[in-house]
Amino acid sequence: MRWFIHSVFALCVGVVLGAEAAVAPLREWQAEPFLLRRELHGAARGHAGIVVVGEGQAILLPDGGEPHVHYFPENDGLFAVTHHDGKYVTVGHGGSVWSSLDGRRWTRRTVTPENNLFAVVRAFGQYYAIGGFGDMFYSADGDNWSTTPALSPETLFDFALSPEVLVAVGKAGRIFTTSNGSSWTRIEYPEDISYRAAAWGNGRYLITGLTGVGRISTNAVTWTPVTVPDRIVSLAGTGVGFWAANSSPDLQHSPDGEQWFPVSTSQTRAIHGVEWTGTEFLATGDDATVMSSSDGFFWQPRDTSLRQWRGRANNGNVQLALGGGGVLARSIDDGFSWVPLLRLSNGTQ
Repeated sequence: MRWFIHSVFALCVGVVLGAEAAVAPLREWQAEPFLLRRELHGAARGHAGIVVVGEGQAILLPDGGEPHVHYFPENDGLFAVTHHDGKYVTVGHGGSVWSSLDGRRWTRRTVTPENNLFAVVRAFGQYYAIGGFGDMFYSADGDNWSTTPALSPETLFDFALSPEVLVAVGKAGRIFTTSNGSSWTRIEYPEDISYRAAAWGNGRYLITGLTGVGRISTNAVTWTPVTVPDRIVSLAGTGVGFWAANSSPDLQHSPDGEQWFPVSTSQTRAIHGVEWTGTEFLATGDDATVMSSSDGFFWQPRDTSLRQWRGRANNGNVQLALGGGGVLARSIDDGFSWVPLLRLSNGTQ
């Protein structure tokens, strides 16, 4: 099989780089990592390992194994992922909903209307997804989806789930709560704030906007204004407080949603997502950055690069590489960043 893939690779090199360059990669193969440097937004831990999602890709980080990347259609940017009972479910751009039993092979599911979906959660025996124009979808199995009447004409961005209540938040100060998943209560305050992130932690709910304004509540009924760091786009809550990502290299921590302290991740790339899996924290961001922490204060990078056969073509600094699942990728900056061109296999290798 390898000789066949190498032959197809050589043919592709000839097409992309010109016939004179087609022979060179076959004489220069070497196993070394390469990375498709795309922005990542969400993460979930499940039975097959950690799955992180972002711009057109889902990366499986199996415990004790090498990363595997699944590439989605170009317009399927993904914003969130969750796991329940042996199944991963991810949502994103244009009503994209995909499910997977192993984190490697993904099947697209149908939802209508096809507006962006920004959050997905498992609660009250169902999956729930929310997004543009207040759309909400629900599914018992993650494969077959139904829609409810829109909760709001405004976009909904995030969920906060406690043992008793599910909270959904979005534009124009919209707050919705439910204790059963079927009937929702609308809570409104006079401010015109876009609440982008929500979480449950340390006995309270926290919702935050992009302009340093948030609200906290212990009962999901009465919400008290609080000052929070600017531009929070993701929240994680635990029994000892909250962690926030605001698209900077460092995170923010608060024990109560009111007092905030910076947390260094000791790296330079912007972090856009932070999750608590029940056993560890996961942070995701630019250039396929994934970091993990057992306590939220000391962070370690996770390797998302692919160790595959790679060859250098003698045509300036253009390179081609075979990635996970037989994906052919191209680099024009001497191997710093990679763009997928096509798939040479069915993605199961």
